[in-house]
Amino acid sequence: MTAGFSIDLPRLSLATIYVLLLAVFLFMRERAPYHARLFADLNPPLSSERLGRLTDQAAALARRYGLSEREQEVVVLYAQGRNRAFIGGKLFISENTVRDHIKSVYKKMRIHNKQELIDALERSEG
Repeated sequence: MTAGFSIDLPRLSLATIYVLLLAVFLFMRERAPYHARLFADLNPPLSSERLGRLTDQAAALARRYGLSEREQEVVVLYAQGRNRAFIGGKLFISENTVRDHIKSVYKKMRIHNKQELIDALERSEG
């Protein structure tokens, strides 16, 4: 008989399984392609009215700053809160290309972050 020390095997087994599943999830998340990532996009879609307004605002920015059609498409999705994986999947481009488009938009507009982009969209007239 051991004094003062006992092991609860069912709880230890469950904890071990939980840790292993978490490790597998994190490992697979880093290596999975964009369309297989869990929780890659949890944002609900915008209403058609809001999406139309956002598209008009992005078009106004495109005219003002000389954004390409693809940059404009990226801006609309990015302003919706979509991540690079989702945007790349939707537009059939790589995440790195999405990143490059966002960098190009920031450079053309002389802005530095997503909040400044959203502020510019809100100020633009469609």
